[in-house]
Amino acid sequence: MNPLRTAAATTGALALGLTLMAGTDLGTVAHAEPPPEPEVAPTQEAPPEVTDHGVALESINFQGSGAIETLADGREVAYIFNSGQPISLNVLDMGTREVIDRHELGDHATFASRVVDEEDDTLYFSVRSPNDGSLFSYDPYAQEVTQLATGVADEDFLRSMIIMDGVIYGSTYPNAKVFSYDLETGEIHDYGTVEEDSAYAWGFEEVNGNLWVGTGTTPRLREVNPETGQITDIELPEHMTGDDKDFIHDIIRRDDLVFIRSSPSGSQNLAIYDLEADDWCCQNVELMGTWTLDSYDDKFYYIVGTEVRGYDLQTREDFSIGWNESNMAGEQSGSGGMQLVELDREDYPGETLMGFRDGVIWYYNLENQSGEVIELPVEGAPATIQSAGMGPDGQPYIGAYLSSGIMSRVDHDNGEVETLEGPDQGDAVQAVGDHLVIGTYSGAGFYAGQMDQEWEWETNPEHLFSIGREAGQDRVSDIVDADGLAAAATIPNYGELGGALVLFDPAGGDPQIHRHVVEDHSVVSLAYQDGVIYGGTSIHGGIDSTPADGPAELFIWDVQAQERIDSVVADESADIIHTLTFDDQGRLWGMTDSGTMFEFDTETREVQNSVSTGLANSNIWGRTSEMAPNPIDGLIYGNAASRIFTFDPESHDFTILDSESVRYSTVHEDGTFYFTDRTNVYSFFPEAGAACDETITGSHNAGLVIDTGTVCIEDADVRGGIDVGAQASVVMTDSAVRGPVTATGAERVQISGNDLRGPVRLEGTATAVQVDANEIRGPLAVNDSPTQTAAVISDNLIRGPLQCTGNLIDPVNEEASNTIHGRAGGQCAGL
Repeated sequence: MNPLRTAAATTGALALGLTLMAGTDLGTVAHAEPPPEPEVAPTQEAPPEVTDHGVALESINFQGSGAIETLADGREVAYIFNSGQPISLNVLDMGTREVIDRHELGDHATFASRVVDEEDDTLYFSVRSPNDGSLFSYDPYAQEVTQLATGVADEDFLRSMIIMDGVIYGSTYPNAKVFSYDLETGEIHDYGTVEEDSAYAWGFEEVNGNLWVGTGTTPRLREVNPETGQITDIELPEHMTGDDKDFIHDIIRRDDLVFIRSSPSGSQNLAIYDLEADDWCCQNVELMGTWTLDSYDDKFYYIVGTEVRGYDLQTREDFSIGWNESNMAGEQSGSGGMQLVELDREDYPGETLMGFRDGVIWYYNLENQSGEVIELPVEGAPATIQSAGMGPDGQPYIGAYLSSGIMSRVDHDNGEVETLEGPDQGDAVQAVGDHLVIGTYSGAGFYAGQMDQEWEWETNPEHLFSIGREAGQDRVSDIVDADGLAAAATIPNYGELGGALVLFDPAGGDPQIHRHVVEDHSVVSLAYQDGVIYGGTSIHGGIDSTPADGPAELFIWDVQAQERIDSVVADESADIIHTLTFDDQGRLWGMTDSGTMFEFDTETREVQNSVSTGLANSNIWGRTSEMAPNPIDGLIYGNAASRIFTFDPESHDFTILDSESVRYSTVHEDGTFYFTDRTNVYSFFPEAGAACDETITGSHNAGLVIDTGTVCIEDADVRGGIDVGAQASVVMTDSAVRGPVTATGAERVQISGNDLRGPVRLEGTATAVQVDANEIRGPLAVNDSPTQTAAVISDNLIRGPLQCTGNLIDPVNEEASNTIHGRAGGQCAGL
């Protein structure tokens, strides 16, 4: 079964109940004895003609980066980083609400941190991806961006920053460091790692001249003396460091109170330290979400649930600001940052609460208890593509990385891209029966919808469940159709090992969650056939975890029995089996991070063949790698290590197509190969004659009957008719035929550049019809084709009528109109 093709809409006999199971103890894992020595013979070719469908996902994505500053000359400006490809710094004059400056910052994907020097109004900031630890400055008067340093503290990116006494202090990833940058001299000081068991130094604040640093994924609170570099532990309350906590990601001081927030969010994710009492206090305070970075009249404000509330620092109590009773109710949703401003307007007296949301800014006056939402003239940017898969409607669907909540759909008939509302991050998307199933980050969430109904995110597709912390899972790596059940592979939480195999009915019901199918391994790739799931693992767990023992394994899971029945090492050198598929003959093929393609015999449970591809794939979770068989030529098409490849399961020929920066791919049932780079989606159709089971040339004095496989007829003179039977294919070029050409129920028919002296009748062709540049001395009929790809009838001279009826999609003439000496009727009347 091809896991990327639409499966039958069956529900299966399995009754699904909520279960959480460890892997079955089967003793010693089987090893191939030994795997065959890989053949080494990849070749390289140019790909067929490629169609660029354009940017797949485009949106405005502030990600909490907005901030308003009042400059020394009295201007009030907003700094907004719009994340995407590329990320841009946008400077808005809040008086005129116009963009007065904009800088594209290269192919950086997301905003990381910023701070403003109140002495000279300079903005200092850092961005992520590529992760090169760079520090930038922006002069609002000269309107210039300067890169001040890169590889700061030998780290990948700068997480948080503050300015104190002419020095920037900041925290980092992936070694949880603290650094300083002297604004006068440019000198960088590396204070080192503040927590050896953490990758992130995140929450960051100056408290009484020292630096308080929150870490993750081991949540700790450290104090760094900026003069001596001494690091001191501050003991956190027990509820902030439990097994359900990852990060101390926010620290903010307000008067004598220091507010500390942990993740994931919940009723116990807040702690407050009283500096005067030198102890933790105020344990009855409810959850606080996004909060203002400033206070006014001993009060600051925060989002909680569906409203915005205030907190009184003197009484140490929260209070209502009338949000849900105002005209702004609900407008806080999706806000990534808030602050207090004075607008100097009669209708906005005193302090006004301001928040940024993707594409808009909102104001709420604390005295009038009313406000407004204003759209901002910020340009959108292409979002990074995170996944691609084929829907049950035969359309490719694209998921986004850390977006403003979007997906896209490619119209397979006309190639146009449609933007859809969707998740912040769509990690996997796949047809399961008549449902489209989407796996999301964070919390390993799952949505399902029916594509013959109107798209309405959260309703269709609807949220089914999120695995989350209860089962220790955070990301979805792969989804396949298991005879109407969805089978999904997941990656564990930050700092943890042990992914899961998840099975569920997309029409509803509780999921099965099987963790540690292979002990401590993540599950990253899946294939399904005849009641059995085959899963590839990775030794890597969540971010900031220590890899498990290797090598990667291929496990075998019985869906009905709900148990693992075997696990095999297919490649001793592999840390990851990053993609699996069955070919059109039912043979299972897998690919490992070492670049090895292997065939696994599902009967003997042994590796039969092994091919060295030269495409080593370093992504630790097996992402950016797929493969699937193509119904047109029987080859396996896929991508790995940023390249497109084809693989012939019969000859073991492995061909790398000229390509670069390829991330995701999927195969349509008519053979069209869709693929993406970071921002755009492309497609091509396999070239004619790419794989011929038989090639016929020269003179033939009798008719030809084609009843199996793909037959290519090239430069031939056939003195008789040609009859193409069910499921067979013909590719005929530059040939002459004296007699009728008939195809009934054929898989594919391509007739190009021929002299045909007789009628041509094509009935019920399954996947593709192309009739172009021929002289046809008789009638042409193309009828009853079920394919969702339009038949191409173009640039022909037809000395007879043209008739088309019963085709699912009307035929088209892509290159040039036809010259027809008879009548054109039915669906071909306009050709």
